[in-house]
Amino acid sequence: MMLGKPFKPMDPVLVDEIFDNPRWAYQVKWDGVRILAHVQRQGIELFNKRLNRRTDQYPEMQEIIQSAVGKREALLDGEMIALRNGKPNFYDLIRRDWSTSPGVIKALVSSIPVCYMLFDILYLDGKELRSKSWEERQSLLQNNIKISSQLVITDVVYEHGETLFEAVKTQGLEGVVAKERHSKYLIGGKNKLWQKIKVMQQLNCLVGGYTVNSGLAALLLGVFSERGLIYIGRVNAALKSTEKGELLNFLKNNVQKDSPFINKTSGKGIYWVKPYLPILVEFLEWTDDLKLRHPKIIGFSGVKPNKCTLQK
Repeated sequence: MMLGKPFKPMDPVLVDEIFDNPRWAYQVKWDGVRILAHVQRQGIELFNKRLNRRTDQYPEMQEIIQSAVGKREALLDGEMIALRNGKPNFYDLIRRDWSTSPGVIKALVSSIPVCYMLFDILYLDGKELRSKSWEERQSLLQNNIKISSQLVITDVVYEHGETLFEAVKTQGLEGVVAKERHSKYLIGGKNKLWQKIKVMQQLNCLVGGYTVNSGLAALLLGVFSERGLIYIGRVNAALKSTEKGELLNFLKNNVQKDSPFINKTSGKGIYWVKPYLPILVEFLEWTDDLKLRHPKIIGFSGVKPNKCTLQK
């Protein structure tokens, strides 16, 4: 690991159930984008976990992070989030994270403010901290970084993961990350010393296409943004045979030549349809490219099509 060079951070593995354990600590899993801040004398560089530079996307963070660290060199790990009605809104954050136009970025700094939720520190004052325990690193983070309204150190709950998870579910947050209290920071990706437990989410979507094999196979889903209908992934048509048949007949009667989605959608054997039909899906989380992970159909939705959006 070199300060100023991107690397794959330590990442939690997904597990099915929350647990209580005095050897573990628990933190809220924020619905945002993982960002590592490399603070050097010549400036601050931001990178995501895919090793992509994100310094330009969050220009306000230069002053915010510098004020938090002072004149020292450091490497911080955390999640960049955008709040809407007091809760993280992934779509708002993605608008910031994907912007490349200087003019758009400048406008979004005002319209979509972000907050850097810190949870680790890997370098400080010329010393690498990866070999120190999670508890030691937390102490260094708390004692050396000055928080502000847009740079916050994530709270910790010790031992009682189930209590935190219930609070997270009640508040409609994404999930919990459990960390072994004596774990070192092991770069390179997923490690079982960190574990994430997710709250399943629900979303009203519109069907914009479908595929078939011997019958109806999958539905292509979308939601409306300011620019139009965005493709957010496909879901297996896991329905009763009678429901599949009725749905396929409805879709065949609404076929159109062109894709209703504004973003590129690849794949063979796709039939495009007019986006009239709302369905409710359950999913695990958003991917970094704004697709649903592990979606499944809950049922047909009674909402109006224009209410199928990413806005919460």
